[in-house]
Amino acid sequence: MNQPLKIIGIFAAHLVLFFMPRNELLENRIKKAARDGRISCALLRRIAEETGRSYRAAGKAADSLKIRIKKCDLGCF
Repeated sequence: MNQPLKIIGIFAAHLVLFFMPRNELLENRIKKAARDGRISCALLRRIAEETGRSYRAAGKAADSLKIRIKKCDLGCF
């Protein structure tokens, strides 16, 4: 009985991804993931990949939101 609700939830999530502008989606995801004005490099990279944005775009979005990137692994940001 839980399965149909799960499928509807997944479908609704994809509709949001389809209709929301990519920059807005990226910024919303970064805001939700950030803690105390910071986000880890690995998490920011994953958000960039999931939203179809480049690492550079994710870094610029974090900068515009005044969110600092911590534990940078590759020096991308």
